[in-house]
Amino acid sequence: MTPTVLSQRLSELADADSLERRSDDESPPHVEYEPTETATELPRQDGRRPSA
Repeated sequence: MTPTVLSQRLSELADADSLERRSDDESPPHVEYEPTETATELPRQDGRRPSA
């Protein structure tokens, strides 16, 4: 996956409220993503629910 594609997908997930994006005013820039409650309720790729 290219950095551009990764950035686009992370932005799409943040726009869909599945990820929370946090950025710091640092040099170089630093960005972190955390799953939202919406994301943690989604089924896993293997079809199982995430364990609590």
